[in-house]
Amino acid sequence: MKIKKLLAVEVVKFPLVIRRELITNLLAYPGQVDELKSFVRGLVMAELEPSIVVEIELLETFKRNRVSMQDVEAGIRRQM
Repeated sequence: MKIKKLLAVEVVKFPLVIRRELITNLLAYPGQVDELKSFVRGLVMAELEPSIVVEIELLETFKRNRVSMQDVEAGIRRQM
């Protein structure tokens, strides 16, 4: 677990797109340990700008729920 946490600390320093993908993959992966997810969420909130945190949370939710673009478009149409 310690190695994974150290790796997460390094990932936070990666370029935006790579960092976002790696972090959201880690958080959305169904087999991940809750302790690691909690650590990464805390790290993200402490180290990154609020707008980036929101972006990561939205993408994590999108990946976890496996929403397709058609689902998103249908939801937008229903709200109009």
